[in-house]
Amino acid sequence: MHTRDCTSWGQLVLAIDAVLGQQWGFLLLEGVWAIVSAISLLAVLTRRESRVAH
Repeated sequence: MHTRDCTSWGQLVLAIDAVLGQQWGFLLLEGVWAIVSAISLLAVLTRRESRVAH
């Protein structure tokens, strides 16, 4: 199992725990962090694909 997989599972467990505990601030933080991470990942992947195409 890769570190990335463990991190994803850990985030899922924390998100579920936050929902069950009605910890809306933490859930908001996790959601924003997921969006920022996704945008950064897309930017890196897009750069890699454009370098391969040249």
